[in-house]
Amino acid sequence: AKDKRFLTIYVNKDVERQVVLEYKWHHYNLLITVKSGEMLVPNALVKVYEDGRVVAEAYTDSNGVASLTLREGNYTVTVYHEDFGSKSIDVSLNHDSSIEVVLPETPVSMLYGLMPYIIIACGAIAVIVGIVMYHRYKESEFS
Repeated sequence: AKDKRFLTIYVNKDVERQVVLEYKWHHYNLLITVKSGEMLVPNALVKVYEDGRVVAEAYTDSNGVASLTLREGNYTVTVYHEDFGSKSIDVSLNHDSSIEVVLPETPVSMLYGLMPYIIIACGAIAVIVGIVMYHRYKESEFS
């Protein structure tokens, strides 16, 4: 993309020339991965600021990744999520880049790491409850 600016040059008081200046902006891809602990964070809002203004925003996908195309420059990337809080980092973009933003760990993200054990424990409890119920049923048949 190009931005056009006009520069007026006065050769003398009777002669005026207008020159077109074209600036070519380089655009780069910025890939943002958002995590909390070891958990990838989907649906996090990513906002990119330049000089205090929001210039781009996106939500992370189901893999905790947001992709933006920005022109060369210095930015502040801020990530927001209602369950995990927020975090900002400064980025100088002059080539395609990938960054990782790690949000503070919360009880939700800590439970995520324990999820396989919780599922196994729930399964074991269900089996035990089933066995107890079966034995009570059998005892009631003979009474």
